[in-house]
Amino acid sequence: MSGSNESTLSAAVPYTPAGWRTRGHDPPPSSTSLWRWRIKGIAGVRAQTFLRGGRRYILCTAIDEFFQAVTVAKDGRCPPMQHSGGNAMVRAIEELAAEKM
Repeated sequence: MSGSNESTLSAAVPYTPAGWRTRGHDPPPSSTSLWRWRIKGIAGVRAQTFLRGGRRYILCTAIDEFFQAVTVAKDGRCPPMQHSGGNAMVRAIEELAAEKM
């Protein structure tokens, strides 16, 4: 595994209630809520996750982006400008795909 992929995976938490608890969400969302957020979303916004070794993960930045996007969608405001150079999940997927090559 290359260094950038290791850093990407280390910046991710398992997409489980226990994984969310490690990010300070106590009580964490239920397994049912996590499934619904990934499949159906909230207000048209879905949680961006990825599979690694048969386990589902979410980047810590993707958690923040998810809640920010849901808040904006529910509030009706325009989203704030992001200067990070794009979606963190897209970058993570590209890094993981590059490892397979």
